[in-house]
Amino acid sequence: MTILQLHPVKTGGRALNSHLKDHYYCGHKQLKEVVKNVGGFNEFINYHSIVVTRNPYSRLRSLHRFYSVYHEMHIKRKYSMSFYRFVHEFRDTLTKICPLQSRYIVYNDVVVVDFIAKFEDYGRELTYHLIDFGYNRPIPMKRLRPWKPFYNKGLQDIVYEMYEEDFIRLGYDYKI
Repeated sequence: MTILQLHPVKTGGRALNSHLKDHYYCGHKQLKEVVKNVGGFNEFINYHSIVVTRNPYSRLRSLHRFYSVYHEMHIKRKYSMSFYRFVHEFRDTLTKICPLQSRYIVYNDVVVVDFIAKFEDYGRELTYHLIDFGYNRPIPMKRLRPWKPFYNKGLQDIVYEMYEEDFIRLGYDYKI
């Protein structure tokens, strides 16, 4: 069975893609588009679908860090926007840039992805899961960068409201 890898933004999907061979990598396409691209839901279920999800608080801080590094590398100027300002200024567009992870695992309001790994324990979960598919080399853990110090109660509430469906459906805790 061929592995189909779905990749929500900022969940370590490119790193995972580099470890897999003979699989179908979907990029950042959401599940509805992937199902359409493979020929419909009856074809989709012939794949073994996997996805890595990430705590929404950590994921949004990672997006902020990505923009900081990208800005400095390509625009050649120091990126000085604080995380607080980043969330407040881009609040209306962040879920377009970094969509709900649920959009990558839910089809017609049902979770249909075969395996969901958490970014926080990514290497171990995927290493054990992929043994059944002939992958017997360990997948290294992604480095977890500190994200909790960037949050205060106000930001926590804003991000929770934006990504509430992910917190609930993926089992992430509101509390930091």
